[in-house]
Amino acid sequence: PTTEHAPGPQVRTFGVRALLARAAHETRPALSDVDVRVDVAPTRLRTVGDPECLHRALTDLIVHAARRSPPGGMVTLAARSAPHGVRVEVVDEGSGDCGANLAQARRIVGRHGGELRAERARPFGCRVVVELPGA
Repeated sequence: PTTEHAPGPQVRTFGVRALLARAAHETRPALSDVDVRVDVAPTRLRTVGDPECLHRALTDLIVHAARRSPPGGMVTLAARSAPHGVRVEVVDEGSGDCGANLAQARRIVGRHGGELRAERARPFGCRVVVELPGA
């Protein structure tokens, strides 16, 4: 008998800007009163991994950031070059436990050889930092 397996991760090199823009676009319907801004520099920043898995992690982080944010608030997705790869930040203007509801995203990022941590943003809000390997 044959058994069907779910396809494994599709590891490849891809653009970070496209990843963040897609996650922002696809979460907008769920974010009624919160805007999402994407800021990537350099614009051709690249990482390696399974873009679909990382997309799921980022949409999860965006939704949780929006839930913490006040009406009219802003969630910022920023990406920059880092010493060992790429640093992505999901920053909100809200309140609440910055470390709550991160388990799924943390697992996905960990499987990609990255790290995820949550910290307070200044002057208020939360910043979730995702460090990913560079391409």
